[in-house]
Amino acid sequence: MPSDLMSLDFSAVGQFPDEFKWRAVRDVLEQGIMSAEPRTRIPSEKYIGQRAGCAERTVRKAIHDLRERGLLYTVPGLGSFVSARE
Repeated sequence: MPSDLMSLDFSAVGQFPDEFKWRAVRDVLEQGIMSAEPRTRIPSEKYIGQRAGCAERTVRKAIHDLRERGLLYTVPGLGSFVSARE
C-alpha cells in the first residue's frame, strides 16, 4: 500500500450499501495508515468523499472511528494525521 495517502483507491466503496460505506472508507484509510509515517496528513473529508462517491458525513464517521481507535489525531483547522504507533 502506498505511503502517499492521496493515492488510496476508494473505488470499491461504491459497491457497498449506504449504511456500510463508512466502514469501507475506514478500511481503505486504515490500510493506508498502516504503511504511512506518523504525522502524515490524511486527505480532506471532501477529497475522500469525492473519490469514494459518498457524503462527507460518511467520511467523518470513518475518521471518527479511526480517531477513537488511536490511529489518527485531528488538529482543528489543520486536518487529521496518522498517530505514532507504539
